[in-house]
Amino acid sequence: MFTTTERDPLVALLRGSLSVWGVAGGVEAAGGVAVLRTADGGTVSVRRATGPDGAPGWCVSTLAPEPGRFHPSIVGVLREIRNVVDPDRPPGRLVIAPAPALPDDA
Repeated sequence: MFTTTERDPLVALLRGSLSVWGVAGGVEAAGGVAVLRTADGGTVSVRRATGPDGAPGWCVSTLAPEPGRFHPSIVGVLREIRNVVDPDRPPGRLVIAPAPALPDDA
């Protein structure tokens, strides 16, 4: 089975994410799970898991008895955690679209 330790890259990534997001809190490894706790009392756990199709990924849970939501990529994990720890943040999405044509004399 998977193990999570204080030196795990997942723990380091979550700690760094809290810092970048400006959310006060910490992350620790506890029993094979990365546990994120915010200063206002929020708790999120992340554990490595295998999806229904056997693909590797992560389960994110906000309640202990809840089995959690499976994410096949770390992007989904970070998005869900960010929505939990900072629900009032303004939405920010990167949109890539073609730029309007410039006039010939520009």
